[in-house]
Amino acid sequence: MQLIHKGAATALLLTAALLAGCGRGLSVQGTTNFDDLEVANLTVLGDLAVAGALTADGGPVSLDAGAVSLGDVTLAGNGTLISVSDAEQVVELGNMDAGVTLAVDAAAGRLLASDLAFTARRAVVAAAEGCALTNADTRAFVHNRGAEAAVTCSLPAAAAGLDFCFYVAAAQTLSVKPAAGDQIAVLTDAAGDRIAADAAGRSVCLVALDDAVWAVYATTGAWADAD
Repeated sequence: MQLIHKGAATALLLTAALLAGCGRGLSVQGTTNFDDLEVANLTVLGDLAVAGALTADGGPVSLDAGAVSLGDVTLAGNGTLISVSDAEQVVELGNMDAGVTLAVDAAAGRLLASDLAFTARRAVVAAAEGCALTNADTRAFVHNRGAEAAVTCSLPAAAAGLDFCFYVAAAQTLSVKPAAGDQIAVLTDAAGDRIAADAAGRSVCLVALDDAVWAVYATTGAWADAD
């Protein structure tokens, strides 16, 4: 086992050394704080806080803890990689041997994948009384089943890649309203105008091209400019 511990109290270092001496690796119980920690095998049963870097040099890391607080973390072994870059808010997962990677870029709001297939259900939003969609609802399929009167669903401010589909399930007017300053291209003639349909079975799908324009990429039946 290799243990590198910087900036901790001598008593804590001695305790860690004694625990490590019971077998290969380091076993931590209770609450422990490290500046930097490098071990071959690490098992945490309590709380672990690492302010600096946590490095596992090819050995397993088990975090069965009530709370884990980490800075930048890189775990690599057997061709796999888990990397958390706290400053850049990027999380990477992958298998280096197979050339497969998945990166979540929280700061940029992006999910980047290489040679990965995703299977996921779209969220279905029931809007019998209307709805106010947010960025978190992107790719939602919105319907008005159960509506007894006209309803309006408002889009969030346009941002490239946001995607929504709308379906008239009940024969009531379903209107889709963009944020102020945004325009649904082709189907409307001015920014802020709504589109609407009232015949059951009609649908429309929109994707934001940028921060001002929604493009229609699929429709069933006619949708009209409602303003």
